[in-house]
Order: sequence, then structure tokens, then C-alpha cells
Amino acid sequence: MLPKRWDFVSKLAPVFPARSDQIKLLSQPNEFYSELLGRIQNAKTRIVLTSLYMGTGPLEEKLVQTLQSTLLNNQAVNVRILLDANRGTRGEINSQTLLTPIVSQFSQHCNVAFYHTPDLRWPLSSLLPHRYNELVGLQHMKFYLIDNSVIITGANLSSDYFTNRQDRYILIEDHRQLSDFFDDLSRVLSKISFQLRPNGISGEAPSSQSSGIIHYQNLEGTPSSSRSPISRSEGAPSSSPGGSLSSSLVMSKEFESLSPVSPTKRDEYVERSRSLVMEMYNSYRNKQEPQPSDAGPPNTWLAPLIECPPLSIAIDSTVTKQVIHHALDGSSLHLGTGYFNLTQDYVRAILAKPSLSLSLCALLSASLSID
Repeated sequence: MLPKRWDFVSKLAPVFPARSDQIKLLSQPNEFYSELLGRIQNAKTRIVLTSLYMGTGPLEEKLVQTLQSTLLNNQAVNVRILLDANRGTRGEINSQTLLTPIVSQFSQHCNVAFYHTPDLRWPLSSLLPHRYNELVGLQHMKFYLIDNSVIITGANLSSDYFTNRQDRYILIEDHRQLSDFFDDLSRVLSKISFQLRPNGISGEAPSSQSSGIIHYQNLEGTPSSSRSPISRSEGAPSSSPGGSLSSSLVMSKEFESLSPVSPTKRDEYVERSRSLVMEMYNSYRNKQEPQPSDAGPPNTWLAPLIECPPLSIAIDSTVTKQVIHHALDGSSLHLGTGYFNLTQDYVRAILAKPSLSLSLCALLSASLSID
């Protein structure tokens, strides 16, 4: 049972019991990449990849080819990918063009969605360049779920994070309830996001029984970031200049009359989106069922927190302030962050606890890096 002084967490968020031996810390970017590839290769039922964007270099191409190989070899596997609409469609070669072939080949088993903040609406969205669009708001979650295990991290699906850009990587293994939560969270957010259409066009999708691996051809003298997919969907459209979204991105049927970029229906989109997200979130908060285990009682509790200001969801910031407020006198507060830019609410909460021992850890290189 969750210790009594932490009861306030379970009133705001779902809490999942676990054992410490289910939790593993990965230490290096290449270990993160290898773990991800290996688990995708051996997936039995589901793969969920939620990130800011997916890069377009050879390591990312290998990841997509691994996804395709798994789908070819096991029709019981379903893949869902959720990315940010602005970051994932930046440039002529981007996450969208990389993923269109696999969506076209496996339209019944692979869904790719691009979340677009409702704070960036037409006509502003058509006037601002992509990099400026991204300042307005982003889908910034990074969790990677395979079957009943999930990696929670700050790392995107790009070569920098696979090779030399250090981040934190927390692997929770064999935890069905927590995995179901993240699966449902990605499903709800995908529902309120733009969907990537097979081949970038409407109409009947190609058969998912097609065989063959997607190959990527490196044009001689062209950097890897400009590689283009060679497949049946050759020439798939990408985002238009000036920051407008590609016509191959459409809203789901449930939201086809609403769009986060609509100048007139923002409030309705926000209200319905918030309702869907919170209904899912609270359904897990209200369950609070212990996870059955033959390996002993839990000694660890996991509380996934979400934050989405455009939808007026502030669970993460609320719980964080409560954690600081409920800290016992003489407690130590450890802050590990690449970007030390505390909100005024956090500053006030910390200053209100003068007995706290504050420890800050941040890398200079991380603080100066640009996504």
C-alpha cells in the first residue's frame, strides 16, 4: 500500500505498484537504441512509440525497417506512433515522409498520428515558419512501449539520441497495467490528432499482405538527412512551405468536423479533447488495483503524470508542487534537468520550505543544446 503521507498523489493521479527489480536504468544512448531495436524485433502484440519527432538518418531508417520486419513476420502486432505535427513535418524530408511507406504497406496494423497544439491556429499557422511554429507548443512526451514493458525517457527517435546525446532512460519491465495506461494514453491523444493517410492520399489503402522491406537510397553526395524513401509511396507529399500542414494529414472520423487549427472551433476541440483525455486518465486513477505478483509484494509505486496547458490539464505541476509542500523538514530535494528554468510557482514552493536541502544536477552541454 502507498505510504499514507503520499495519499495526496493517489487523489490526483493513478498509482501503480511495482517491484524495484522490474525497473532498470539504461546508461548510454547506444544501449537505449539497442534495447529499443531488440524489443521491437521480438514484439508479440503491440508497439507504441511516442516522441517529439523521428529523424531521417540511417539509424532511424533501420528502426523503421525493423518495425516493418516485425509486422511482416507477426500479424498479431499492432504499431502506433505519435509525433508532433510541427516538428514531425519540418522540411522536405521528415518524419512524415519516412513513415508514409510503412503506413501504406500496413494500414490495418500501423497508425501514425501527429498532435497539433490548438494554440496555433489559422491564419497564424500559415504565416509562421516551422521553427517559429514550434515555439507556440509541442507534443513533447517520449515513451516507448513494447508488449508489457515501457521505456520512459527524454530521448527522441533520432540519431543524436541513439549515439552521443545523453538522456535518462527508465525501463519498466513486465508491467501490464502500466503498459495498458500508456497504450490508452497514446490512443486517446492519437484520436485527437492528425492521422497520416496511406500513400498520402484518400481512398482504399494498399493490402497489408504486401511483402518486402522498405529500402532507403542515399543519393550520391547527399547528406543522410536528405535521403528519400524508395517504395510504392515514392513521392509522398510533405509539409507545404510557410508552415502549413500537408494535405496527407487528416483528422480522425470522430474529430473530422473539428480541428486544432480551426479559427472558429478551438474551444469545442479543446473541450472534447480534454474530456477524452481526463476520462481515460481518471479511469485508471479510480481503479487503483494491486498488480498480482508471484515474486513478492511491491516496494515501489509509479505515478504517471500528464501536463497539457492548451487542454487545461495541469496534473504534473500540481503534484510536483504538492510533493514539495509535503516534504518533511530536513528532506533533500534533488532536481535533475537539462533546462533549469523553474516556473514562479515552483520557486515559491521551494522558498516556502527553507529547511529543504536542494541539490541541482544539470549538464552545461544539455542546457545549451537546441532540439
